[in-house]
Amino acid sequence: MSESLEWLSLPKYVDMAEMFAELDQKLFMRFILTGQHLLNSQVAVDPSHNLVNEQHPISLLRDYNTVIGFTKDIIVQGPFTILSTPQTHNFLSTNIHLVCPLSMSTTAAGRPVNQIPNFMLGSWGQLHQIFIFFPSLATEDRQDPQLAAEEMAIFRLCCLYSAINKLGGGPNFQLTEMLGTVSRPEHELRGNKVMPARSAMHLCHQIRQNAMVAGVTWASDIFFAHIIHGAKRAIHHMKDPHLAKEALAAHLSDVGLPKNVAEIGEWWIDVGLEIASAEGMCLQWSTSSHSYMAQAVLQVNERDANHITSIGSPEYTRDLASHLPSVSGCRIEPGPRYGGCYEAKYFQMCTTDGTLAYAPKGKCYGAALTIADAMGLTQPPEFISGLCDVYKLNASNGDTSNARVEVRVPLEHALGALQTLDPAMVSACLMGFTPRDWWMFKAYRVMGIKKALQALAESSPRIRVTPGALLLTAACVWLINSIHSQPDDGPASKELMQAVLPLTSATHNRGLFMYPYLDTEGHNGGEVFPYTPFGVIFLRGIQHPLEVPRIQCGDYFLSTQAFRSLFGRSLEDVRHSYTGDPLSNMDEDEWGEAGEFFDSELTQMWNQFLVDVVLDIKCVPYLRTSMEGRVAISEDTFRGANLSKIWVACQYRIGGPIEWRTSSNNLFPMPESKTNREYMRYPYFQEWRRISAAVSPMAARNLQEQLLRRVSAFSWIPQAGQDGMWSTMVDVGGFTRLPLDSAGPAPRILFKWSEPCWDDETTFE
Repeated sequence: MSESLEWLSLPKYVDMAEMFAELDQKLFMRFILTGQHLLNSQVAVDPSHNLVNEQHPISLLRDYNTVIGFTKDIIVQGPFTILSTPQTHNFLSTNIHLVCPLSMSTTAAGRPVNQIPNFMLGSWGQLHQIFIFFPSLATEDRQDPQLAAEEMAIFRLCCLYSAINKLGGGPNFQLTEMLGTVSRPEHELRGNKVMPARSAMHLCHQIRQNAMVAGVTWASDIFFAHIIHGAKRAIHHMKDPHLAKEALAAHLSDVGLPKNVAEIGEWWIDVGLEIASAEGMCLQWSTSSHSYMAQAVLQVNERDANHITSIGSPEYTRDLASHLPSVSGCRIEPGPRYGGCYEAKYFQMCTTDGTLAYAPKGKCYGAALTIADAMGLTQPPEFISGLCDVYKLNASNGDTSNARVEVRVPLEHALGALQTLDPAMVSACLMGFTPRDWWMFKAYRVMGIKKALQALAESSPRIRVTPGALLLTAACVWLINSIHSQPDDGPASKELMQAVLPLTSATHNRGLFMYPYLDTEGHNGGEVFPYTPFGVIFLRGIQHPLEVPRIQCGDYFLSTQAFRSLFGRSLEDVRHSYTGDPLSNMDEDEWGEAGEFFDSELTQMWNQFLVDVVLDIKCVPYLRTSMEGRVAISEDTFRGANLSKIWVACQYRIGGPIEWRTSSNNLFPMPESKTNREYMRYPYFQEWRRISAAVSPMAARNLQEQLLRRVSAFSWIPQAGQDGMWSTMVDVGGFTRLPLDSAGPAPRILFKWSEPCWDDETTFE
């Protein structure tokens, strides 16, 4: 632990980060990652200095967003499109926080709708989807909402297509589907059917009738979901009941739903409130405000609000997306007990920050960096540079960010939700930062992580795969993805947090990242847990010297399962990928000296090199290899001492260390080296030039050293000059031609041992 602790406001922290960025890049990186600096002092950040008071001028604009409705029939008021080739993978699996209504199915009632087998049947308008559900398939043993391929085929051919044809779709609709899936690429399957609104109810009835006739009973009790997306900023209105009614009517009409839609099936709508600062501040929710906002929005009592916003509550998820534990939004599924007078199914507090990097894929609701990116040849990854540029541009432009509240309620409560919030109470729940302070805080965090990844990339391969370096790589990826999305807290990431963050055994600490299960007496069994005692997510410590930053590992690393989950392969694979060196006899202190990381791009280039060397146009007439043998070219081709397995004829000379190194350098020159055009005709060489030019000079040198070490394990290589890889000139400079009784030109090679073997009877297979 550092000798002294200095608490800073967020603006002061940004000022200090700017100072270190100008003073020394290594000190800057350490300051950003750990909060420690050259005075052996630890800084901590207290954003509460930026709490907004009740008098801060704010504007509140109400809006409507997603609409979700479950009905027995399709009820759109305009043309809709049926997909001619609905795919089994295009189904609703995301949790939309709604269960199947009893009016839709008695067998699946109360079950989350994303657990009922379904697929996307069609669409209408621009962004609106129609899903069809099969509640009879939702058995206790079946949790997967995806239809099996056989189920999809039966439904299409026995129920759907015949119904469309009967309503005027024509026989070609089914024929196109049956023939197209066999002979046409997927991107050419365009036989979607546009149906008029008057056909909607008849189509649904006909599907059910066809199912009964064909004996497909599980398709006879279908129901439909209508999902409308992406309208919130198009229908902003002031917080006023009359304006809310006009906006709702216009919204439902614009998307093609009937006026009496609330009477047809079960409908929910997302009602939003966006809060902006009249003074041009970036507004963020205070973590301590979640209970107050839940009480006000859901209209529940204080005890219930405290319960559903308490750590460990199954209804509550905290969204820390800025590396600041005291600044966060949240998501709440209140359930029937805590839904309040508006029967809310879902409630969230968020900001407009996330729209900068929103891409809902995998675990992160935001564009995500991978460890493969962080260990790739191009450093820093384009994603990091782009994210940093966006933050700096926002700061220079003075762009603000707004706070938002969204609640999903039954359609009948759309007019009342979020109408009674007191602006003064809302202001007291917010923090306000100048655009310069807020966006540069994020920018400096990204820049510090970027510097760490650059330093790792420029280190030697043996250093990069040490435990501390691997942990730092994984931590940098986790931190980058946490700057704009909720930090990943899955099992593997929890192990990572335990290995890289400060630790505590105090389970009451509000900065905990993992909340333990306590025994009946409230004890945790003596375990320690990762936490954030300094107001920002800082790493536990960086090893010195700083030339190559590494995590101070201590007693924690990653389990085999966690490492594979984060890195996508085993620790052993990362240690010595593609080197072929046996490491089983090395202890943990030695493996970092031997391991090498070989990126997939570099591996592909290397494999191409092996082929290009042997199958050069100048060599082919002298090769003994069969066509099958040529396909099997590998490193073993270059490691044998019997040259007659490869060549019909060749010229060799014993190559000393200098000559061997010179030829190797000519095969893999540095980017600044001048190279004859002769080399540019080789695919491997073009790729090597691209790869080596895309990284820093130091990183390119490290890559070259990896390649030259692999070449040094060969028994023979071409005598490669600056003017070309191969020469067949006769008897120049002490070369010996094989077979010994032969004469004439032949490829010239350097041999590593005293004399090669030659056997005219052998062939290469």
